[in-house]
Amino acid sequence: MEQSPRRSLRAWLAEPVDAASLAFFRFAFGLTLFVEVCRFFAHGWIARYYIEPVYHFHYFGFGWVQPWPSWGMYVHFAALGAVAICAAIGLWYRVTSVLLWLMFTYVFLLEEARYLNHFYAASLLALLLAVVPAATVFSIDSLRHNRDNNAAISRWALVILRFQTGAIYFFGGLAKINPDWMRGEPMRSWLLAKADSPIISLIVRNNLELALFSYGGMLFDLAHEAARQGRDREIRRHQQGDASIAGDRPELHPPAVADGEDGHATGHDPSVRALSRRAERWRE
Repeated sequence: MEQSPRRSLRAWLAEPVDAASLAFFRFAFGLTLFVEVCRFFAHGWIARYYIEPVYHFHYFGFGWVQPWPSWGMYVHFAALGAVAICAAIGLWYRVTSVLLWLMFTYVFLLEEARYLNHFYAASLLALLLAVVPAATVFSIDSLRHNRDNNAAISRWALVILRFQTGAIYFFGGLAKINPDWMRGEPMRSWLLAKADSPIISLIVRNNLELALFSYGGMLFDLAHEAARQGRDREIRRHQQGDASIAGDRPELHPPAVADGEDGHATGHDPSVRALSRRAERWRE
């Protein structure tokens, strides 16, 4: 019986996939935020942006978000750095991931004049990381619960993160299609701030190279998701080819191993089997 598109989609989203890429993203994201916290301490930005100003511009509806007293802001950033490391290594992940999103978003909402699109993106990604099972493998939590690093996750966990990052790149590219970006701004101003470097000084003086930077950045953003989809199609094509070859050669298939009396599979990862059964139910 032919499946409805909705049921097929739900079955596809429930399929088991490798969790390693999500674990890498978790670690890289947490480490990046930890480095950013260190930069705030090193450059004195905590006092400059949140303690010394007598007035703060607020986002609409968030006027109630106010900075801590001077010592409180330093404590907040120190705790934010600690939580970022805990999230990166997957320690108490369900708690630390939510705290990371709340604490970082609090800093983002404190001052509209310090708006940075990368910080807005980080807040969105932190929220999604608090929802997906990013500590399933290669984490302290997986070691504490004796989980195998070959454990699988449902495909939806990767899809929502990829959709979010793809949307950021695509709409970032669309935003660059404006007269200022086409004539090299604000790229020229950004580079002028570091014009003491011989290489950057040469780029600023050369309009052709500056145009390559501006237009190249715009095209990269617009083509990012299309290129990633093309790469994924190529990977799937190779995987299907390998599967068809293996199907013609029975000696390439490992022997099936029966489940143990304790209900755990001795030859296959239980999480993969559970997710596969869930996907099959959606197909029925």
